[in-house]
Amino acid sequence: MADLRHYLIVEAPVSLVYSAITSQNGLSRWWTDDCKAEPVDDSVAEFNFGEKYQNRMRIMDLQPNSRVEWLVEQGDKEWIGTRIVFRLKGEEGRTHVRFSHLNWLEITDFFASCNYQWGYYLRSLKMLCETGEGTPFSSK
Repeated sequence: MADLRHYLIVEAPVSLVYSAITSQNGLSRWWTDDCKAEPVDDSVAEFNFGEKYQNRMRIMDLQPNSRVEWLVEQGDKEWIGTRIVFRLKGEEGRTHVRFSHLNWLEITDFFASCNYQWGYYLRSLKMLCETGEGTPFSSK
């Protein structure tokens, strides 16, 4: 098994970062503008990236301002069964984000590409929370 991991500090309160990761409005402003999500345990969130990638994640765990975990149920074959986890820690008005995309079966070129893409979109999350403007995938 292989895991992707990223760590970043966001100069924004943890409640703002948590909302950006769990709400449809937040997710559409940093990850993809074509999404359906609600912050409810055991619900299914949908994230579409044009014709190429349609992802469905089961919301496995929501701990307000602390932890978000998704299980990938539909998407690229290499993503199915993987888990995506955001661990958040607020400290003096900023948020430490520890991101993991866990349980990949092997390290492939797609794994490496996803590592790059997650870095890009985590920067988008940081920009959204710090400036109000992210750089999500646009379906338009």
